[in-house]
Amino acid sequence: MCSRRETNPGACATASQKPCRPSDLHGSCEAGVRDVRPSGLAQVRLAVLTCLGAFAIAGCARKAPLAQVEGTVRLDGRPLADVLVCFLPDPDKQTSGPRSVAVTDENGHYGLRCDDQREGAVLGWHRVLLEDMTLYSVSRQDRAGGSRPALVSRLPPRYTTATQTPLYFEVKPGTQTIDLDLKSRP
Repeated sequence: MCSRRETNPGACATASQKPCRPSDLHGSCEAGVRDVRPSGLAQVRLAVLTCLGAFAIAGCARKAPLAQVEGTVRLDGRPLADVLVCFLPDPDKQTSGPRSVAVTDENGHYGLRCDDQREGAVLGWHRVLLEDMTLYSVSRQDRAGGSRPALVSRLPPRYTTATQTPLYFEVKPGTQTIDLDLKSRP
């Protein structure tokens, strides 16, 4: 078969074929072998149609149903500000979909929002992880001076990893409040 990339006119010939000439690149070779690859414009059209088809399929995909979830994070009865709350759908309990996150305000209150920016959390069971965001707020003065105070999380480690968290909750249809009451010691 002739190739548009060949520069040697005899390179595309086999033992039973006569060499192709450069003028034969889109026509017939003397042996009757024809280049059937689409032209540049046809390749562009094919690529555009493939992309449009993929977008159409993705656009028609059903989004997972959500429920509004809010609550308060407390450690030993005191509200915690600046805590990242992350609801991870639990595949072990057949829950799938985007995760939902929020950061608590000064009163420890949070309201979840999915990664796709919809408010709420996917229906089903979730593992809940927490992260102390104050660990990331080192002042400019501390960074400029080179001294960095030893930062210690306000949260016990068991609340920060998916394999250790004791926080499992089921998100049900409708608006609901899920308060997270944490203990410093188990």
